[in-house]
Order: sequence, then C-alpha cells, then structure tokens
Amino acid sequence: MAIDATVSGASANSYMTVANADARAPAYPNSALWLALTTPQKEAMLQRATRLVDRYRRWELRLVSTQRLAFPRACDKAGAIPEGVLQAVMEFLDMSTQPSLTTLKTLQAEGVTSAAILGQSMSFGGSDGKTDQSGLPAGARSELDELYEQQPVVGYVDHGCDPTSVFG
Repeated sequence: MAIDATVSGASANSYMTVANADARAPAYPNSALWLALTTPQKEAMLQRATRLVDRYRRWELRLVSTQRLAFPRACDKAGAIPEGVLQAVMEFLDMSTQPSLTTLKTLQAEGVTSAAILGQSMSFGGSDGKTDQSGLPAGARSELDELYEQQPVVGYVDHGCDPTSVFG
C-alpha cells in the first residue's frame, strides 16, 4: 500500500514519506541498511512505525476530527507533526533495519520478554503486565513519553488547545 503522509488526512497512513525518511536516515547508525531497502519495504516499515506510535499512548485532541492518525493534535504548533513523533518513527526504523533483528524475533518467539541489542533495549509482551508491549525501542518510547507529559488535559483551553477545533 502506498504511503499517504498528508498531515491531518483522512486516509493518512504514515507520519513521513520515504523521501523524508531517506533524508533523515544519515543521522542514525543503520542508515546504509535503510537506504539499501526497496521502496515497498520502506513504505511497509513507515506504516508499521506509524501504527506503533499511534497505539503507544492515548493521544488527545486531534487537530481535525476526521484525521486518521493521532498527530497533529490541536495543541501542536502550526498543525505540524511534532519533531518527537518523527524522531520516534526514525528510532523504530533504525532499530528495525539492524541485522540482529532476525535474532530478536527468534528470541521473542521463544518467550524472551526483553533484550538489549546494539544499545537499543526492547521489552515485549510479558504476562506480568510490567513489560512494554509497544514494539518500539527505548529511544522512541522516550520521545513519545516526553510528548505525552506535555499533553494538556482534555478541555482546558488555557493549555493551548481549543476543544472546539475538534468537537465544535
């Protein structure tokens, strides 16, 4: 499925285009691996990263009530996707292109609940309720946690969000 990175779009399925991810890739350790992927492979990974970001937390106050993705929110500057979201997507892409990912998937299938590989830590699906099931690397979770902490309480206009832009 082709990428639709239209900000606030009703059919959007990615926070960035392949070209945007390619331009950002050199800042990450596995950029050569990312750049060597085919366009369909990159599109699939961008869409997966976007889904994981959207499901990571309960994000409030979408900018437009008909938008498909969680960002931008009503309080995001100029209706833009926050840089932290874009960085989280790139963290996922960088982690996902590591050659050791096959090993990680094998470990997960064998019941391992957390692993640290090449400086990236990940926890997944433990039955104790304490491990992270997001599928996002620690760097991505950190970026999103910071955004979540800045998220205003629903309905408070004095925090920079206008509920009428979503509910009005």
